[in-house]
Amino acid sequence: MFTISEIERENQQSVFPRLFFFLAKNIRDACGRGGEGAVREAVREFAAKRGAQLKEAHRAAGCKQNVKSYQCASDELPDGRRQQTFQILNEEVCVKNIYTCPWANIWRQYPCGEIPRWFCEEYEKGKFQAYTLGKGQLHLSQLLPDPRNNHCRLAMYYRRANLSEEEARECFTEDRTSPAGQGDHTDTFSRPAGAFCLDFYRELYAVVSRRFGGEGRCALAAGLREFSRDAVRVLRSQARRTLHPCDQAFAKKNFPFPLEAGAFTFAPEEKDAFQMLEGMALSPIRSSLEQRDSE
Repeated sequence: MFTISEIERENQQSVFPRLFFFLAKNIRDACGRGGEGAVREAVREFAAKRGAQLKEAHRAAGCKQNVKSYQCASDELPDGRRQQTFQILNEEVCVKNIYTCPWANIWRQYPCGEIPRWFCEEYEKGKFQAYTLGKGQLHLSQLLPDPRNNHCRLAMYYRRANLSEEEARECFTEDRTSPAGQGDHTDTFSRPAGAFCLDFYRELYAVVSRRFGGEGRCALAAGLREFSRDAVRVLRSQARRTLHPCDQAFAKKNFPFPLEAGAFTFAPEEKDAFQMLEGMALSPIRSSLEQRDSE
């Protein structure tokens, strides 16, 4: 059982896999095999920035930057729906199995095909590589989006022997093989679900614009339109199941994007990207909620 506040956070976290699917599907359909390459490139760029930001946050807080910190002091929001076990977790090594992934469960509700693999095969590897400055290794031997598997299996290695003395002092304690305990886990470095969605959208817009120009941007706009219709459907279902009216107040707690007009601040070079997001997705969602408010 989850509390209402936990459900609200989970609803926000459930938006990304849907956004990813609709954007990636339309880019694939419009741009062919090159579309897959563009989406994978955007995921890698996005992951690298997240990894570098997490490393800098850990350094600024005085945390050792190693595998245990990467796992226990992550920038990801905790999600009670995810069920996983660690076979090994210390400063140098992590081997874990993920048996229930909410994103994999959501992707199964849509005709995704291979699209979820584009994210799963690129994101964690790219992020960990950036966090370890290219000196860590990550291996994915099984993925839940693959119907042949019943869990994800992930192994990470960041060895003291691969670092200089100065790097090792920054990254490891004297007891680097000691297993992580419950007290090592913290959500201090967690970032909002909306930031995750927006940062990925920025990268994807930049990559498809560079690779495909107007054709790529049209595909992105089509994906945003499909996403907006699905988002309204999902919000109405969530509101009905929690006995709430599906209005702006509900969306503010259950949808990760701010829906108020002009809520975003962005750099001048990002103006076109955010105008597309506003016009193709957020404005239609807002209009649907306002119509429901007036009923």
